[in-house]
Amino acid sequence: MKKIPLYGQIIIALIITIIVGILLGAGNPIWDKETIKHLALPCTLILKALRTLATPLIFLAILHTFLTADIPSRSGRKLSILLITNTLVAIVIGL
Repeated sequence: MKKIPLYGQIIIALIITIIVGILLGAGNPIWDKETIKHLALPCTLILKALRTLATPLIFLAILHTFLTADIPSRSGRKLSILLITNTLVAIVIGL
């Protein structure tokens, strides 16, 4: 069985999302406001979880890449200071 490439999976997910959105009313909700509030709760929780996990995951990915790369010692120290400073400033600005 052949594995579907990532871009194919993303395209399939987008098509399914569009179909589900059209079936659910596509901006013209066919249900009452109480049902819509119940549907909004899982979306809010997922977005909060992604926001919470994004910063540490990005920081760990950068740190892992830096630690596994073959960089000379003096250049590595300069690069690490620059990289950590840049990452921390980006995190502070993002938060």
